[in-house]
Amino acid sequence: MWEAVQPRLWSAAAREVLSPFSMGVAHDLNNLLSGVCSISDLCLREAGPEHPFRERLELMRTYGERAAKLVQTLFREHQASPGRSEYHDLNTLTEHGCELARRAIPKSIEIQRVLAAQALPVSADAIAFRTVLLNLMLNAADAIEGKGSIHVRTARHSRMPATRVFRGVKPSPPVVSVQISDTGHGVDKSFQQRLWDPLFTTKAAGHGAGLGLYLAEAFCRANHGGISVDSAADGGAAFTLWLPEADLSKDDTRPAAARHVLLGPGSDAQTRALVRELRRRKWKLTTVPRLDETLLAAVPVFDLLIAPASPSVP
Repeated sequence: MWEAVQPRLWSAAAREVLSPFSMGVAHDLNNLLSGVCSISDLCLREAGPEHPFRERLELMRTYGERAAKLVQTLFREHQASPGRSEYHDLNTLTEHGCELARRAIPKSIEIQRVLAAQALPVSADAIAFRTVLLNLMLNAADAIEGKGSIHVRTARHSRMPATRVFRGVKPSPPVVSVQISDTGHGVDKSFQQRLWDPLFTTKAAGHGAGLGLYLAEAFCRANHGGISVDSAADGGAAFTLWLPEADLSKDDTRPAAARHVLLGPGSDAQTRALVRELRRRKWKLTTVPRLDETLLAAVPVFDLLIAPASPSVP
């Protein structure tokens, strides 16, 4: 058993160690791209409309802005803190998830979205939902050999429809859903009931930890919903997340998530007193040895930054 699990644990440990490093590289890359965009703007101001290089300069600026936007997306995803359930429109969450998945899925695979005409209010953790959606879409892409398509649909149901293989809690109506279907090889019926087991995977070694569907079911259960799978005999599979529609007329009485304070180097009596009070109020505290943009980019999102003043230098 240990021999089978050990490679996955090493892989997870490696990703954890490399995460701060990758954020530092992303920060430096963002600075370089800012320079590219600034120089492009400067050249465009100096070049007239008829300049022979103007079209190329505009193309350079466009590509630089797109690359910078991707880096900023990476920063936001890295700094996001899962755990906070709030009201969201399922259509909006799904659309944002599809845009992120497009960056990781081969161009030979088409992504088609069919979103419900009306808003679909849900109370859920947006980061956890996006993680589940991305994993399901990447699984769908892995099931497709060569060209194919992934269909993402959202809908509202006055009652819970019948499902073949369902895990989780049947949500009380009305119900909202997001379905991810593909044109891949489908899911063998012999192990459809095992899909949700932790560490179970049909992928080759090194290509999957076997936790995606387990976490998808856990997410649905935590939000009083479930997940189902349906696979046709001639190929293709459809995974559907089922969640209760949020009643916006009711107040959300769940306790707020713990807030996060970042403490810089150096302290005095007033700072220590403030930190003690924040700890009494159950704030999470993280200390950093220095305050610079590279280090801050690698720290999870925080609500308050305390930077004690340095002693004056004569």
